[in-house]
Amino acid sequence: PGFEEVMAYYHIDALQRYIQSLGFVNTKGILNKPVSINVHGGPEDQSYYDPASEKKNIVLGDGGVDDGEDAEIILHEYGHALLDAIIPGFGQSQEARSIGEGFSDYLAASFYAKYKPTSRKAKLAEWDAKGYEGGQKDCLRRLDSAKKYPVDMEGEEHADGEIWSACLWNVRKLLGAKKADRVILESLFYFNQYSDFRDGADAILIAEKNLYGGKK
Repeated sequence: PGFEEVMAYYHIDALQRYIQSLGFVNTKGILNKPVSINVHGGPEDQSYYDPASEKKNIVLGDGGVDDGEDAEIILHEYGHALLDAIIPGFGQSQEARSIGEGFSDYLAASFYAKYKPTSRKAKLAEWDAKGYEGGQKDCLRRLDSAKKYPVDMEGEEHADGEIWSACLWNVRKLLGAKKADRVILESLFYFNQYSDFRDGADAILIAEKNLYGGKK
């Protein structure tokens, strides 16, 4: 029964160590402190980060495959916590919420891509998808969507987040994994609660210029 607790501790600790290795330490640190996690948060197949000031915890659902069994689900929710640590109250517009979902998908997928064969690198939460209601699926979402902004916007943050995660995935292809991760994390410091996709694109360009001189 403690397996999901070990999963949550290990994978969040591993990601936070990686984030610090990119230079996000001391006053530039991002949520480099313990986070409360309820690894058996309910019978629903639903996980979330609760930004309420009195909680600020991660809740992992047990429906289908326990979400605490899938490291990418764990790190996706941790991505929301990272955003809230940098920009408290982030997600006050539809596009900002979509950025939150897309960034969190990217964070998890990028961190684990090195362990996967090429055909699986862009797939997110393959293990969790085995227990979906109505039958197992290949994955929760992909990072290589062909959707375009703004013509393919649907007004639902998870669907629209695929546009943003695909953008970040392309940044990763252009800059390489470690450099892209650093630029993307740095770009978050230029966001506000209402940032839209154009703001996000500008933030990435500014971050790359500040870190690497705008060479790409």
